Amino acid sequence: MQTAPFIRSPDSLWLRLMRRPAGLEVRPYVTPFGETDEMLCYVGGTLIGTVVAQPLADELIVALLPTLDHSRAYPWPSAKQFEAALADLLRLPGKWSLRSERDTDQSSVPELGSRALLDEKLAGLIQYCVGTTLGCPTFHASSEKLDAQPFAAADGSAAR
Repeated sequence: MQTAPFIRSPDSLWLRLMRRPAGLEVRPYVTPFGETDEMLCYVGGTLIGTVVAQPLADELIVALLPTLDHSRAYPWPSAKQFEAALADLLRLPGKWSLRSERDTDQSSVPELGSRALLDEKLAGLIQYCVGTTLGCPTFHASSEKLDAQPFAAADGSAAR
């Protein structure tokens, strides 16, 4: 049995996908006793989490791997494999929203505005979850707000 690479997680860590991207595979969790109702999410064959809600036909809310029950016999990837698969998913076309909260205490959650900052926060989140750092990043990022710059016109001025 593979063991979970994570020893802790934020109180809340989820990904909302407005449309299921082509690179995401959703299939039931199969135990030695048979198929369960639990739907696991994979990117490129790497487990990233479990579906916790499907508000609309093609929309998914996914509880990400560090928050799952560490005692379950999931096909746990390494922390690096998980980080790479999640980063790959967040680069696919489509609308998404990612939220990490150390404490779900109703405090405001900072909105990230750049892909570089998101990559930095994801790396810090993985370090926190595997136990190499004490600080857990709290943030919200969405595909619509990352690097949201108006397209430049041919003359260098901002398009309107």
